[in-house]
Amino acid sequence: MVTFLAIWGAVLSSALGGFEVMKFVYRAKLRVEVGTGFITVMPGVGIDHTERMSFCVSNVGSEATTLTNITFRAFEKARGWKRWKRPSRQGIITVRQIPARLEPGSIWSEMVPQESMREFAANFAECVICFHHSMARQPVAASLTFSGQIDAELPT
Repeated sequence: MVTFLAIWGAVLSSALGGFEVMKFVYRAKLRVEVGTGFITVMPGVGIDHTERMSFCVSNVGSEATTLTNITFRAFEKARGWKRWKRPSRQGIITVRQIPARLEPGSIWSEMVPQESMREFAANFAECVICFHHSMARQPVAASLTFSGQIDAELPT
């Protein structure tokens, strides 16, 4: 009986170990880009002078995932070695197209007005935008930096 239990435990632990390796190899992997300072130009309509923040998320992994929400975290000091330090402030960024299903190779993008976020980020040393998806325990993070004001005069 003891031999049977030992063999059963070895088989079961090997199967579970193989499943964990398979989950690590075959998974969704997101590549994120956050840009700031965009102005929308629409042919025939004109220029929208509202500065916008752009999010572009692509699934470069081998499994589909669902983008569940986008959050921001603000730190009073730059994170440095204290990567998991509790943020000073955090919140959620509301966008229209969430939740969004991302198949392997697909791209999701959205633009949101950035003025309130720029004013908020001015009070902190570092701001991070976090993209949460259904296939990961930890969010994918991107540092947020704002470009300077647009000095060029745009035609109306």
